Amino acid sequence: MVNEFGSVDIFCEFLEAAIHQILHARDVYPQELFQRGKLYNVPVQKSRHPDLNDYVSHLVRSIHGWMSKGGVESVILLIVDSRQQPLERFVFEFRRASSEEEAAGLPLPALERMLSAFMTKISLSHAVLRPLPQDCHFQVLVCSPEEGPEPVPEVPGEPLWLEECPAEGGFGVHTSESPALSITAPAIVPMKTLRCGSMRIQLHVEVQPEEAM
Repeated sequence: MVNEFGSVDIFCEFLEAAIHQILHARDVYPQELFQRGKLYNVPVQKSRHPDLNDYVSHLVRSIHGWMSKGGVESVILLIVDSRQQPLERFVFEFRRASSEEEAAGLPLPALERMLSAFMTKISLSHAVLRPLPQDCHFQVLVCSPEEGPEPVPEVPGEPLWLEECPAEGGFGVHTSESPALSITAPAIVPMKTLRCGSMRIQLHVEVQPEEAM
């Protein structure tokens, strides 16, 4: 059975793979930048670019530390256009179980089957989402509870860590260098939900309304 700490390890492994899968599925980078592999017995795509791989790995390591202490409510992969306008937000929401019954563990093979369904859903996201324009970029944002840990300090040469918190009318981002990162009145595309041990993960996509583009 996968317990609470085991589920954090597995969810972070999944999150790192999911980021690469989204970047491939949404054509944020050229298809030839990725190589095919396998995770949870399903095909997955991973970047072959060392800098991008290091960027994603560093973020996920930071997220693991916060998540182990209950300090992560959601992780958001934000896709912006060449003008830095937000187009899509892939939102991974994490919740703790509210009772001992909900916190019961889950066999590892069953959990991996559920995560494989997430990866497959992401790989097919082009079927339910509009094509993106060229020259898009991405950012990874983290939403923590009000009483969560302090942000991870920025390390020279490492990606900027952004903490996102609830604010009136959308989200406030704790960095003066960032543009507005929320989407006004987005269309919501549900993707997948699962529960393992004391953790629950849900993925949906917030999309810029077509009339606003």
